[in-house]
Amino acid sequence: MTTTPRTDRQPPLAGGLFSALDHLMPLSPEARVFCVLGPDDIDVDAIDIINKRFAGRGKDAIWLPMRVAAETFDAVVKTLDLVQNIAGMAIHDPYQAAILPHLDHLSPLAKLAGAADVVRRTADGQWEGDIALLDAFRRTLRAEGVDAKGARVWLVGARGGAAAAFALAERGIATLTIADPRIGAATELAGRVQAAFPRVSASVGVPDAHSIDIVIDGAAPGEPENALLAFDPARLRPEALIVDGLARPRLSPFIERAAEAGLTTLAGDLVQASLMNLYEEFFGFGRLPYKDATIRHPICPDA
Repeated sequence: MTTTPRTDRQPPLAGGLFSALDHLMPLSPEARVFCVLGPDDIDVDAIDIINKRFAGRGKDAIWLPMRVAAETFDAVVKTLDLVQNIAGMAIHDPYQAAILPHLDHLSPLAKLAGAADVVRRTADGQWEGDIALLDAFRRTLRAEGVDAKGARVWLVGARGGAAAAFALAERGIATLTIADPRIGAATELAGRVQAAFPRVSASVGVPDAHSIDIVIDGAAPGEPENALLAFDPARLRPEALIVDGLARPRLSPFIERAAEAGLTTLAGDLVQASLMNLYEEFFGFGRLPYKDATIRHPICPDA
């Protein structure tokens, strides 16, 4: 397994809703409005980034953060469906499976992942969902020169790291071991990866530290019983690669400790940069038309 080391990057300044409000003035009555649906602790950094990109390119569109409680999620989505200039939504964990019953169409990638993180309204008023994060990992792994063929992977966090797991499985990993306090979620993900990639041995548990080639940190901030909180990255072999399973501008605590231990890391800001490009492509603002982007193309399972 070979990797390209990550270079240091400065995270963008957070502005979130304030940036969105600054962008309201140039909008026309026909402006396209996009909503980001997430829990109370939704991270608004990505919203700030894409609003600045829209403003810098003169786009008549805006992204707005919407903090949604789990018990009101279905009602909120149904209400947004009634607003004609809502052109799309980005769905944050843990609602990426809950959005599926509201969709009319689902891409092959989203069907494989059992989740959707981007949703757009089609010309006939229907809702189409896709999983942009999965393809963001595909692009990031290619760009960073990650050769995962034959690698033994340990994923911590079945929900957050699922997209990274599928992207690495496509690149030929040998084993995937999933650790998550939600045993049912871990078992389900292992089954879906095994079904799509029969050559990958997927299981639930904690492997021996010296047998791990790649660690996926898929645990969201503050997630209880995070197995990485007490895990010392120095126990890993020096050649191990640490991958952030989430798209985020800041280093996760484990990624930071792994970097301090001298391990090669692939941080969430790399994935977030790819994700922002995919958002623009999916919603029709990218340089390439959506039909030419790879996000729609099915992941390549084992023959």
